[in-house]
Amino acid sequence: MNPDKHEVPTEPSVCYALCGALAARSSADNFDNVLTFVRRMSPEFTVLTVLDATRRDPNIQDTKAFLVGRDDAAKFYLTIGGFGPTNTEDKLWGYNTQSDR
Repeated sequence: MNPDKHEVPTEPSVCYALCGALAARSSADNFDNVLTFVRRMSPEFTVLTVLDATRRDPNIQDTKAFLVGRDDAAKFYLTIGGFGPTNTEDKLWGYNTQSDR
């Protein structure tokens, strides 16, 4: 599958199921392709995939793609007003303090 060209579903229930399946099969080796694909969906599906994948496989957090996904998620939450300039983002991503960055 080419993550840049494969058809992206538009039905929310299909997107949700697909993101769950992709997160379950994500690894540090393929996360770049997974993220490339899900970033073409609505931002909430990127967030869902990144969170689910990293909860299942913490090694994904060591990839460059994870940093992109983390930044997308932070922008999304700030855009919808879910978080302010607090340490909530750090807790979301598993940081204990600002110094963990």
